[in-house]
Amino acid sequence: MSAVNVVVGQTVKLDIVLTDGVTDQFPQALLYDALNTLIAASPVNLAHIAGGLYSATFQMPATTKVTASISIYSDAARTTLNPAYNLAIDEFIAVIFSAGLEILIGTIDEPTDEITGTIDEPTDEITGILEIC
Repeated sequence: MSAVNVVVGQTVKLDIVLTDGVTDQFPQALLYDALNTLIAASPVNLAHIAGGLYSATFQMPATTKVTASISIYSDAARTTLNPAYNLAIDEFIAVIFSAGLEILIGTIDEPTDEITGTIDEPTDEITGILEIC
């Protein structure tokens, strides 16, 4: 299992490589939130890209994590699991919610208590390191 940090609302890419290079399989991911409930985007069907690489995307929902459980099916209807392949698990961890992201990369239009420190002159850009207290 691998874990990837993502932003809520970000497009997340799901990839699986079948190392034997087969191109005629049908991977499908079931996506679960932090409470192990299927999310609205689930299931996600992965399409063959090249040489055994299958890929798809989904939008990270407003939850602390999403677990993707990827199964490989031998039929396009995705009803027959292929026993030659193991279940693959990926985990996506929300590192910041999109509403909070605006505090870090947006402009300052009015006074705010969300940013600590001193700004000596008006600016449309924030650079450097910001500490979230």
